[in-house]
Amino acid sequence: MRALLPAVLAALWAAPANPPAASYEDLAVDLLQRYLQIDTTVPPGNELKGALFFKDVLEREGIRVEVDEFAPGRANLLATLPGSGRARPLILMNHIDVVPADAARWKVPPFSGLRQDGLVWGRGAEDMKTEAILQLVTLVRARREGLKLDRDLLFLATADEEAGFAGALRALSPEGFRDRLAKAEFLITEGGENIVDESGRPAFFGVATGEKGPFWLKLQTTGTPGHGSRPIADSALNRLVRALDRVREHRTALKVLPAVAKFFRDQAPRAAGARAGWYRDLDAAVADPATARALYDDREVSALLRNTISITVVNAGYKTNVIPGTASAELDVRLLPGEDPQAFLAELRKVIDDPTVEIVPPSDFRQPNASPTDTALFRAVERVLGRHFPGVPVTTTLLAGATESVLFRPLGIAAYGFTPLLTTSEEISTAHGDDERVQEATVRRSTGVFYDVVREIAAMTPGPYFHIGGDEVKTLAPAQYKAFVERVQEIVQSHGKQMIGWDEIAAATLLPTSIVQHWRPDAAHGELARAPHLILSPANRTYLDMKYDQNTALGLSWAGLIPIKTAYDWDPATLVQGAAPAAILGVEAPLWSETIATMRDAEFLALPRLAAIAELGWSPAQPRDWESFRVRLGAQSPRWVALGINFYRAPEVPWK
Repeated sequence: MRALLPAVLAALWAAPANPPAASYEDLAVDLLQRYLQIDTTVPPGNELKGALFFKDVLEREGIRVEVDEFAPGRANLLATLPGSGRARPLILMNHIDVVPADAARWKVPPFSGLRQDGLVWGRGAEDMKTEAILQLVTLVRARREGLKLDRDLLFLATADEEAGFAGALRALSPEGFRDRLAKAEFLITEGGENIVDESGRPAFFGVATGEKGPFWLKLQTTGTPGHGSRPIADSALNRLVRALDRVREHRTALKVLPAVAKFFRDQAPRAAGARAGWYRDLDAAVADPATARALYDDREVSALLRNTISITVVNAGYKTNVIPGTASAELDVRLLPGEDPQAFLAELRKVIDDPTVEIVPPSDFRQPNASPTDTALFRAVERVLGRHFPGVPVTTTLLAGATESVLFRPLGIAAYGFTPLLTTSEEISTAHGDDERVQEATVRRSTGVFYDVVREIAAMTPGPYFHIGGDEVKTLAPAQYKAFVERVQEIVQSHGKQMIGWDEIAAATLLPTSIVQHWRPDAAHGELARAPHLILSPANRTYLDMKYDQNTALGLSWAGLIPIKTAYDWDPATLVQGAAPAAILGVEAPLWSETIATMRDAEFLALPRLAAIAELGWSPAQPRDWESFRVRLGAQSPRWVALGINFYRAPEVPWK
């Protein structure tokens, strides 16, 4: 086995604990109050003032900042915390601008940043200045704590999101920051929503993975004007009314997107009556005519399952006794991700069935899009929220409105609307409304949660585990070694990770999250049986760098020769005497690289033994059988040959 370097031991032993989380919570609340006091209403915008606020904070921390004032008073900001470059960057994006606030309708001045009765008040508290502060404090904390990053962290603050996306479009232009932003793998911005019940617990955490596309249409027609005392059956307004009535009666098709199906599956345990079954299998539900009608008539559900049409504006006439010669109406159409706008126009023309009614599409349409959920970032969000809020599901949401994410996804960037902030239904309704506010307690709690998500995806040790090694330590007395392991596991856990170590760590008093990886055939089974969790890697069964037999040119033999049957013919459930079956997490087959020079060498040592070990880890002991396995293994050879894999043709296997 491999000895752990003394330098690594020393570094872990001396590793400082994190600064108190409360200090970052205090910083977040203070910065939020100050940021809410900056009036960045659009129009006119004045986002430069917000950008300069960020610039001052970030430069004091030694973080590189660029401000791009692309029009008088209108500005974007990009701050960069560099990583190793092993992974593509993560963008933390927020918009600086806010919608207007009518001070006469507010209980407190809209730009006071008042902190009172457990609330922080101000325009932008819900949309989205609080999220911006969580992102800002995450960057500051990563810098102060010297977080080692595998990817650059890019803090992007944009102008004009509430109006026309001018800031994001500029940022993605060659004159802006496109050269850096286009390289990103992930983006986090607004769109997440986590509404709590009366107990203060969220029913779920909603991560926005996609959004519908606004496809605003105008219907217009002309006809013969005349006096109102003599009706004209085919007047412009009558034709428009007939067209609008046909649009109103039209039922667009129900379509179940994967993210929407997941959302409803996650809601099924809390649904009442027949809806629980509908939500568990939405495809089957919409295929049933009666159920489909019920879902269609549910306003909230229906909006997620179909292209929607709302009649919002009608213009015709100027005097009661005059039949107008022109008439028009505006439709707020929202298309699902993946929909073809031209196909929708063709559908609507067929519905209206009147060539005199012209349908005018928008001059600029952004195709609705979505991001996958099978990504490292989405899994990191699930893991972190699972630690902080056990039992609360993390699900996907589809936004009815547009965010700046729609501009980034076409660049190959997985963009998500995510926030750990908790809110009540009343509080979320104040976004764009009166008395906008956020709970101070959720700001404080979310500061650490958001940092953990970013650390999980950007730090040099991504994922939930941290392997400390810990084997063959010859320089420490048993008591010293035990103390070392117990100290290290506290450090690992403080970073939100689970510690893994080799057999030797079983001598210590382990936390319930710690994992022992068993490799030594002569290890004390009593200590191993007490381990909270076990990964099984017995060297004489699973070490893929061992020779198959004495004649194998590649590999070592210190743990013994490992032919295929030896790798297959053992039971993980009974290997460690006294170990609880639930404690065994699985089987891992290490492949140490001292004698490996090429990928073909690795293929030769791994296959076919890796197939044998995989069957052990993924199938029950009964009816596992060597004779059956070797025949099935032999049948794999045509596929491996077709793939060009350099596998070992073991003589005991009947290769095809």
